[in-house]
Amino acid sequence: MPMQHLERDLRQYLLATRPAIYSTATLRQTFLTHPSVSIQAALRRLVAQGDVARVSRGRYTAIDPATSSPTAHSWAQALAPFRTAAIAGYTALSHWQLTTQLPSVIDVAVLQGVHHRPSYSSIARVRLIVVPPGEWFGVQDVWIADGERVAMFSRSRILFDMFIRPARYGGWGNAMETLEVAHHELDLPLRELTDTAALSHSPLAIRRYLRGLREVYGNQPELEQLSKLAEQRQTEK
Repeated sequence: MPMQHLERDLRQYLLATRPAIYSTATLRQTFLTHPSVSIQAALRRLVAQGDVARVSRGRYTAIDPATSSPTAHSWAQALAPFRTAAIAGYTALSHWQLTTQLPSVIDVAVLQGVHHRPSYSSIARVRLIVVPPGEWFGVQDVWIADGERVAMFSRSRILFDMFIRPARYGGWGNAMETLEVAHHELDLPLRELTDTAALSHSPLAIRRYLRGLREVYGNQPELEQLSKLAEQRQTEK
C-alpha cells in the first residue's frame, strides 16, 4: 500500500476510534500488514502536516479538522505520559463541584518515583502532585467524553487530600469550607468519607481529618472507629 494510503487510514482511524489516544504499539497491532518503520514514518508526516498530534512519547491523537484541536480531552493528554497517574488537586475539586474556582492548570497526581517531567505540545500547564505509595488509593475512572475516560481522585479522596497538605489548597480554612460544602450542599455521607480515610497509612493525616469531620458532622460513631484506626496506625510505625 502506498505511504499516502497508510497516512489516510491512520488519520481516519485516530479520528473515528475511542479512546482518543493511541500508542504506537496499539497502532502496529491494528495495522499488522505494515512494517513498524512505515507506521512511524507515516505518523511523523501526519504530525508535520498538522493532522495528528504527538501527545507524549509513543502516543498520538488526531487533530479535529473542525476545531484544529486534538480530539483527546486535555485531561487524558495530561495523564498519557505516566503509567500510574490520576487527575487530582483543584481539577478534581472542580469536577466534583467542591469548588467554584476554575483551575488555571491541570493537576495530576503521580506515584512517588516518577523522575521525569514531560513536555506537552497541545496543553498549556500541568502541575504534578507526587503521592507516596501508602497514600495511593481512592482513584476511580470518570467518563469525560463519549468513549473517553480518565483516572481521577474520588470526591472523598480529594477531600481527604485537602487535610493531608492543607497549604496546597489554601490552608485549613479552605479545607473546612470545602468540607462544609460536601456535607450541607452535596450531602456526602460520612461513611463514604471515613471509609476512604481508613485506607490512609498516615495517622497524622487521619487525626487532622478527624478534627475537621467532628466540627462539621459532630461526634458520630464512625469517627470513633476512625480515631481507633489512627491509634493503630501510630503503633504500627
